[in-house]
Amino acid sequence: MRAVLLFCLAMALTHDAHAQALNVSGQLGVLGEWELSAKLSREPAKGTRQFSGPLTLKHVGLCSQEGPEEKVGSAQVQLVSASRVVASFVIDGVTCTYRGRKSDTYSGLMSCPGKSDQPIFLWIDEVE
Repeated sequence: MRAVLLFCLAMALTHDAHAQALNVSGQLGVLGEWELSAKLSREPAKGTRQFSGPLTLKHVGLCSQEGPEEKVGSAQVQLVSASRVVASFVIDGVTCTYRGRKSDTYSGLMSCPGKSDQPIFLWIDEVE
């Protein structure tokens, strides 16, 4: 039994060591009217699972007159544990923060200065 537990732990640590990128997708807003996508690269920080890179937001709500509005920015995501994530998003020069827990998705609230908190759902896939 102990050998099985050690094997599982070794496999988990080996998998983590190979994750070099994250594919992040999600929905933002009360009605999920913003679609979020990002491909993030692992930062070379020792001992952390931190990733960063460009971010795209696309408004997919019905109120767009001239096609969907798009915003670009940057994202930084830290996988704190198997069930918790902490992130910051810079959009239009404003830094927003997010802390989420995993159920089927990572879900929580994104907080931006001077604005009401917005619900956000993220799907995160590790890429080796």
